[in-house]
Amino acid sequence: MQHDITKTCADSLRSYLNEKHGIKLKSGHAHEIVAAFFGYKSKIALLADTQYPLSNLEKAEFVFLNPPTPFVDQRLESLEDLPPELPPSHILAEGIYPPIVAEAGILEKIWPTFRDLALALAEERLSERMKPLGINPKTLQWITDVDIKATEADVLLTVTFDSPMNGGKLSRYCKVDIRLPRIAGNIGYGEPDIMPTFYSGQMHDADFRLKHGIS
Repeated sequence: MQHDITKTCADSLRSYLNEKHGIKLKSGHAHEIVAAFFGYKSKIALLADTQYPLSNLEKAEFVFLNPPTPFVDQRLESLEDLPPELPPSHILAEGIYPPIVAEAGILEKIWPTFRDLALALAEERLSERMKPLGINPKTLQWITDVDIKATEADVLLTVTFDSPMNGGKLSRYCKVDIRLPRIAGNIGYGEPDIMPTFYSGQMHDADFRLKHGIS
């Protein structure tokens, strides 16, 4: 299946470029470009990956099809004899990803970015914490931040929820760490480990409650 996914996406890219841009791309170049979009330095590296193979994609909880643009662009620069009129990487993505999107069960797993997923998961935890107190967190004023750290094995997403206080100060209400294990290239990730931390005292702070209209 590792080879099948690569070949299907490479064939899709070649057809797309030929039909939409009048460009004939060699099969070898197409396979190398597809490998780069999946986070590999070469097609050989992609096929040799037994730790996070693309064949695991159907087991993924979350799929991200936003191309790693700097990595792909660097790989494109290193390939020799590419058509000079080849479109930029964000256009190439339109020819690579359709076969994946068409796979049964994949579409509902696709997220635009890590940031979008991090905020959705963190807001769920925030809601679980505050709704029993009779508070809808969406009605409060939050300053949120999302930090993303990627390693070979996983991606750590950290979401913080701060509340603006009098005098321009910020008071932290919670931090949510979300660890996504990598299971299929750099596009498929498994069940997340979600670790919320709530900071005591703020919900009982008179300034916080007055500012947000909490009785």
